[in-house]
Amino acid sequence: TEAKLKVEAPSRVADLVERGLQLRAMARAKQEIERKVKKEVKVKVERRAAGKGKMRKTAGSKRGVRRKGSAARRNASREVMNREIPLSQELGELVGAPALSRPEVVKRLWAHFREKGMLNPADKREAIFDDRLKAIFGKTSARIFDLPSLLVPHLDYTGCGGQAAAAEPQ
Repeated sequence: TEAKLKVEAPSRVADLVERGLQLRAMARAKQEIERKVKKEVKVKVERRAAGKGKMRKTAGSKRGVRRKGSAARRNASREVMNREIPLSQELGELVGAPALSRPEVVKRLWAHFREKGMLNPADKREAIFDDRLKAIFGKTSARIFDLPSLLVPHLDYTGCGGQAAAAEPQ
């Protein structure tokens, strides 16, 4: 039996090697077919009939195509973005309202920074806070992109939104 195993072993290895080579050849053939198909489908270009010969893409992969969404969906997202949110006491006093939408809060804060001359002269995208704002935000300055994250602790999203939540005593 031992001699039989020794004889079978090399043939099995040869079979495995042969099978591996066949699989590799099949994979290469498949890749070539895919490349040809990609080249054909990639971008078909047509001339516009009534234009000055401008080119226009007509077909291709729909991977980068982004749908607009329905009007109701767009309006709903605008509505959510512009929903009034109750503010903390300190922030409400600073911006002059107990509840505002987040974009409105940012707008009023930047107006406050410009009015008080708090913008960094070297970089107008940065506001240097006074003592009152340091107490509210806990930082000495903030860039335009840092401001929304600094506002999060001062916006109360727990209420059902808007003036109803702001009007209720807590």
